[in-house]
Amino acid sequence: KEEKIPLIHIVRKDEQVQELKEMGVNHILNSSDPNYQKDLKALAAKLKATIFFDAVGGEEMWQIVKNMPMNSQIHLYGHLSNRKTDHVDPSHLIFTNKQIKGYYLAFWVR
Repeated sequence: KEEKIPLIHIVRKDEQVQELKEMGVNHILNSSDPNYQKDLKALAAKLKATIFFDAVGGEEMWQIVKNMPMNSQIHLYGHLSNRKTDHVDPSHLIFTNKQIKGYYLAFWVR
């Protein structure tokens, strides 16, 4: 907030949306909303959101990657979903110049 970098906050429940609103958070999306992917794509383009930090992985990660602008970077530091992503499209990554980078957070905490 101090750096004035806009963030997109993604939650799964309406109650979580309300909690974040009460905290004064802007740009909240509910991944359970039927318009979620369309709204994410529009908001990411509007805010020029090209960096995504993900601790969940799985299909949820790929849904976000698909809706990010060109030249985006995805930093995967967790796998809380404990599910594979079978739908990664190499052509999408190549032709939109997106990168997925994985790193082990414990190496950075030391």
